[in-house]
Order: sequence, then C-alpha cells, then structure tokens
Amino acid sequence: VMGAGITPGSLVIDNPVWKNNKLNGLLVTNHDYRSYSVTVNNPSVINANSTGSTTNLATGSAFSIYNYTSGVQLGNVGIYNAAITDTRSTPRTVNGFYVADNYKLAIRKVSLVAPVINGKVVRAMLNTTDTTNVKIQ
Repeated sequence: VMGAGITPGSLVIDNPVWKNNKLNGLLVTNHDYRSYSVTVNNPSVINANSTGSTTNLATGSAFSIYNYTSGVQLGNVGIYNAAITDTRSTPRTVNGFYVADNYKLAIRKVSLVAPVINGKVVRAMLNTTDTTNVKIQ
C-alpha cells in the first residue's frame, strides 16, 4: 500500500496470509493520516524476510509502516489480531512491526491490536520512531 496524496475512503483487507515473502509481509509507505484508512484484519505473516536482508530495520519486518517523503504525516493504519510466525531454526523476521517517520514527525492513528508472535523475531515485536503515539494494544 503506497499513499498518494490525501484521498478519502477506506481499504479493508480481511484474513490475508503472506508466506515466505522476500522482505515484508505487508509494507505501507508514505500513507498520510488524513488520507483513506487502511485496515488489516486477522493477517498472518509466516517466515518474512526469506532473503535474510539486514539492510535496514524496515526490510525484513513482518509489517513495515514508514514514511520517506517530507510532505506526508504517516498514519491512518490499523492492524488487528496479527499472527507473526517464524519457523526457521535461525529466525530472519527482523521485527514484528516497524513503524517510522524518517522526518521524525508525530505518527497519527496507527493501531496495532492484539498481535501474537509464534517463534522468534531477531529484534523486537515493535520498533518505532514515535514511542508516544505508536503502541501495541
């Protein structure tokens, strides 16, 4: 999902399964909090980062939500009841969630509700640049 300006509406994704993806299960970039809502219900990410990328924290996380455009204030994304699984003997999933604004702006309306990790991730369940506004509920 890639934002493109301020567009009204909503995008709802129900019960997706992302397995053995090269990098992320779900990547949301440059999505402004004033634009349409993105809701992902009951997603499952299994063995993200099959390439073993260590380029940065965003690549290789099960879910990456980040901004690299100065005119965007990141947000309006909800991920509910995510299952993050890494079955490999040496885990490659870097983080459960990576949520960052490269311009250090406040992140608005990002909901990460009731995720579960099965197995291990390399770093953390949540890695974010905005610990005030981005939390797991």
